[in-house]
Amino acid sequence: MSYDAGDPKNVKDAKRKAYHLNEKIQNGIAKICNDPECRLVLAAFLDEANIFQTNFNSNATDHAYNEGFRSAGLWWLGKALLHDGQIMGKIQTDKDLTDKAGNHDGHNTDDPDSSD
Repeated sequence: MSYDAGDPKNVKDAKRKAYHLNEKIQNGIAKICNDPECRLVLAAFLDEANIFQTNFNSNATDHAYNEGFRSAGLWWLGKALLHDGQIMGKIQTDKDLTDKAGNHDGHNTDDPDSSD
């Protein structure tokens, strides 16, 4: 049996399925936004997607690829911001804490005046 867009039952079923899918997506995004490790993965993806930079390239194919990747990053950022308006601050805090935790020998590698 094929889908009939004129059949109210089919339309109701399609709306219900779309609602449940959207609900599952929102729940998944909430899990990502609430887990520091998942936020770091999201941050890495957003960095790679160059969402805050222009993607202009004189090669049309490269430009289209870069814009598609950037568009995916903007989709994720939009969904994350809808869930948690402070997500960018949380991501930055997570990155800062990870950087500090990765510095096991106790000296600041960002400070050229620090002594070993």
